[in-house]
Amino acid sequence: MERYRDIRLILHDFGLLLHVPGIMALLSIPVCLYFEEYYAIAPFLATAIAAFALAQGFYRVNSPKVDNYCSAPPW
Repeated sequence: MERYRDIRLILHDFGLLLHVPGIMALLSIPVCLYFEEYYAIAPFLATAIAAFALAQGFYRVNSPKVDNYCSAPPW
């Protein structure tokens, strides 16, 4: 199914791009602290957490599967 492979690739790239709003939200928190706008910290934190959670979920859609065996030499 070539179609599902393309969708997985798009979701993977979208997950990579979703890290940007999360980083921008985290970088805005010191500005809120500097200007004593404490009411804005919680929304920026919620935005960062949601962006990173979705980004990791989408980014791992097309990641290679990890096998549960040890690849080290047996000595």
